[in-house]
Amino acid sequence: MLRRFWYLPLIIIVVAIAMTHVSIPMDFPPPPPPAAIGAREVLWNLRHVDLIGQIVILLAGAFGVAVLVKEIKDGT
Repeated sequence: MLRRFWYLPLIIIVVAIAMTHVSIPMDFPPPPPPAAIGAREVLWNLRHVDLIGQIVILLAGAFGVAVLVKEIKDGT
């Protein structure tokens, strides 16, 4: 079983290196008044780091369900 996932340590190392080289600015501007911006502006321009986290969680859940369904199908 471990032979199937030989590439996982490589992926983890590449992601870790990429995360250490990403610079996130720490001088956050004050938020604009609520009526001045729309949901699209908030999602794509102000909260893009949160969006990446949500995508990772969504993909992890989908992968987990796929593995679970495959195990159930193989077990019966």
